[in-house]
Amino acid sequence: TMTIRKNKLSKKEKFKALFYDFGGQEVFYPTHQFFLSDSAIYLVTFNIAAMNESRLEYWLKKVRDSTQFPKIIIIGTHKDDKRCTPEVIEQVQKTMTRWKRKLSMDIKVLFISCFDEKDIKKVKKTIKQYG
Repeated sequence: TMTIRKNKLSKKEKFKALFYDFGGQEVFYPTHQFFLSDSAIYLVTFNIAAMNESRLEYWLKKVRDSTQFPKIIIIGTHKDDKRCTPEVIEQVQKTMTRWKRKLSMDIKVLFISCFDEKDIKKVKKTIKQYG
C-alpha cells in the first residue's frame, strides 16, 4: 500500500511515500483495517502464472469495504514467465473485468515483467496519474 501526500511538485522534486507490505498470513488479517485509508493508492500484486483468485478478491473486497473511493492498481507480475501465454493473460483480464463489474470499483490493471524497464515506467506513470 502506498500513501502519497498531494502537493504540487516541480519535475525535480521528489515525493514521500509510505509502503506497507501486508503479510498474507490469516493471523494478521484483523490488523489490516488500521492501515487502510481513503487517501491511499493500493498496489495489489500477484504472480500471473500462479494466480490465487480468492486471495486477490479478498484484498479487493477488504479495500472496498474499508474506504470510500479506493484507488487500486492490480499488478500482475512475471509476464515474462513461459507459463504466461496470451491465453492465460486473456483469462486473467476477463477475471479482472468481471471483478470490476461485480465489486463496482475503478481498478487499473497492469501486466508486467520486473526485468522490463518499460513495464516499470508504466507502473510509475499509472501511480502518478492516480495520485
